[in-house]
Amino acid sequence: MIELLLLIHFCMKIGRKLKQKGYSPLKYYFLIPIVWFSVQFVVGSIVTIAYMMINQDQGEPSLILVYIPALACAFGAAVLLSKKVDRLPEATEVDEVTGTIWLSDDENE
Repeated sequence: MIELLLLIHFCMKIGRKLKQKGYSPLKYYFLIPIVWFSVQFVVGSIVTIAYMMINQDQGEPSLILVYIPALACAFGAAVLLSKKVDRLPEATEVDEVTGTIWLSDDENE
């Protein structure tokens, strides 16, 4: 339950930041849960495989040994996405001149 609350918190926080900067948050509303659960799955699989290779005769690992690193890495991925949003420029400050440079013939003269 706490995991879902964290996920909703990150979606709302990043959505507010994007709206303040003038961007649409829809892409990040889908991206955050996809990244969160993908990172959890990959890290959980890696930890499980590593545990099974180290302790070959002891069976399956405890759920807490798999879940804690997976949750920590998913949280880290959400923080990195939040930092990426922080680095985005304001939508009104995006330099439109760079778009016209490619279309103009001034450089060729």
